[in-house]
Order: sequence, then structure tokens, then C-alpha cells
Amino acid sequence: MSARSSALAIVLASLFLASPASAYCRMVTGAGVQPSDGSVCAPLATANDHYLFWTHRCTELSISSAMPPHFITIAQAQDVFRTAAATWGAVDCGSGLDLSPRFSIDILMDTNSCTRSGHNSRGHNVSSVMFVNDERDWVDTRGWSGIAFAVTLAWHLESTGEIVDVDMEINEARGQWAICDAGGCMDGTTTCPLSGCGREGGPVDLQNVITHELGHYLGMGHTTNDHPEATMLATAQFGELTMRDLANDDIDGLCSAYAPGSLADSCDPTPVGGLSLDCQSHDCGCGVPGSGPSSDRTGWVGLVLTGALLAVRRRRRS
Repeated sequence: MSARSSALAIVLASLFLASPASAYCRMVTGAGVQPSDGSVCAPLATANDHYLFWTHRCTELSISSAMPPHFITIAQAQDVFRTAAATWGAVDCGSGLDLSPRFSIDILMDTNSCTRSGHNSRGHNVSSVMFVNDERDWVDTRGWSGIAFAVTLAWHLESTGEIVDVDMEINEARGQWAICDAGGCMDGTTTCPLSGCGREGGPVDLQNVITHELGHYLGMGHTTNDHPEATMLATAQFGELTMRDLANDDIDGLCSAYAPGSLADSCDPTPVGGLSLDCQSHDCGCGVPGSGPSSDRTGWVGLVLTGALLAVRRRRRS
């Protein structure tokens, strides 16, 4: 596929992209914005806008060895991603496997050399995960919000909303990252409740954040704030673990986005243009988007998970 790439940057901490009249929300191709109070989902802004979606249920992610995690090994991070991916892959829409998406996100053992997010519309690609431990790099160079735990960029065809590539950047400067015990994150000598400690700069559970980010990977937006138990809520507490498990609202959203029979049983996780782990080459999936002859355009939507800055928000799990 040949396509001209154009970047649509939607990465404000207050931004929520979604479907109308529902608690769960979907990412959209346009610039529709959820109200700042988070009371409703943003509608499709124009008749030319679309919800984001995958056309196949098998995809793959690779962690960057050029920007690896600094608090754990790459192998440990891969295990966390596999656990979070299995959470979404196990979604049951209530009528058995025939009516469930059965997403399979393969976390590759092979690493890539990406240092920046990007999509190559004229060659090979890789969906990459990068860990950024320099706050100046995160804010000044990349332009992300300083209060964001992570940013997920979904590259898609603007004419249809079909997702063709996803990159994820993790802000290691945002607290004390860890793989927390299931009983709670340690904040000094204190064990946080599952709803989090709330102390600025405290522990950040990788699985909690990644489970949320993989929802964006699948095309889900931030849910409305009347469902504080949802994994796809836009904010999280330091030390929180409750996003590890999906709420009913998250399950309803995924099942609504992917109707029965919309995804083929056959699986081919190869990205658009083929797989390339060498992000330094001219045809990598992580370079600055190029342009060329095309009958379609590839844009991107980015969503962030931010830390709650006010009083501790108690989350209930339904």
C-alpha cells in the first residue's frame, strides 16, 4: 500500500476521543473533543470522520533495545506486555468465542532499534514500545505532556479509520516505575491500596499503565468520568493497580467496536509493508512520515494516560 502520511497531533492531557452517548469511548479520525468535565464522549466531528479499528485480530509489538526500560530487563517488560495483552485477548462478549474478538497481540522476542514513533507509508514497519527516561526529551523534544505516564499513537487510514500501525512511548521520568505485587505497590515502607497512594512521584505499576495503553492500541478511547472503575479512564493514581483488570464498560466497548464476524479467523500479524526492526534505515517504521503519490492518507491520533493531580480518586471495580 502506498499512502501519503500526514500527522494529526491530538495529545492534550484534557483530550478524550470517543463515540457519542456511551460511557466507553472510541478513538476517531477527526478532531472531536470531549468536554473538559468528561461528562460525555466526543462525537464524530464531521461526516468524513471514522472510528479507529483493526481489520485483523492478530498483530505484533516489539520493545526497543535503543530505548529500553531502565528499572527492569527487556524480558521482564515483555512478560508484563504479554500479561496485559492476554487480558484484552480473553474478552468474552457473552456468547462464546464465535462472538468475541479474540485479539492476539504477539509480543516479539526480537527487539527493534526505534527511538521515535512513526509510520512508513512506503515501506516496512514495526509497532514499537519505547521507554523515555529523560524528562527534557519527553517534554521539550517529543512535545508530550509532563504529567503523562504514557502516550500511544495509532496510525490509521483517514478515509476509513483502519489502524495500520501503533507506537507506544512510556514516560519513565514520571515516578518510580515497578512491577508491583498483586497485593499493592510499595511506597517507601507503606503498601498502597489497590486504588493507589496518590503521592506525586510515587510508584507506577507498569502492568496498570500497559493494560490501559493496549486499549488504545485496539482503538478504544478514554471512557467518560461516570465510570471511574474503567481501565480506559483518562487518569490514574500513583501506585494504582485497578486498571490491570477490565471493567464491564471496557468489555462492552471492545465488543461494540468489533461486531461478531468482523474479524477473520485467519491470522497474519505482519505489519503493513512488511516487518522491519531496523529503525535506522530509510524505510523503517519509526522515521518521520514521508509523502508520495497516494489515493489515501495516513494520519495519527495520540492519547495519553495522565496522573491525577487532585485528591485521591477511589476506584470501584465492578
